[in-house]
Amino acid sequence: MPPASATSARRRRAAGVAIDVLVEIDVGTQRCGTAPGAPALAIAEVIARTPGLSFRGIQAYHGAAQHLRAPEERRAAIARAAAMARETRAAIETAGIPVRR
Repeated sequence: MPPASATSARRRRAAGVAIDVLVEIDVGTQRCGTAPGAPALAIAEVIARTPGLSFRGIQAYHGAAQHLRAPEERRAAIARAAAMARETRAAIETAGIPVRR
């Protein structure tokens, strides 16, 4: 853990505070978030074992889908994004980490 994170973790523990954390996954826009699946699981594992942090779940947003004009194309993009989110959630839960959101 980087020194600043360790200092922050000590302060949170001393204050009895835990910060809820979501892992954002990139579901197709290549704009923000980590890759779904194993990369997101690795981040969730670090959060889950870091004192003062509480892994709450994943966040996924495919904002570009709203700009797809053909309904079939939009549905397919949203279905792919939802599948990536479901698969990521399943990987995290299989690792024994509860996903609340």
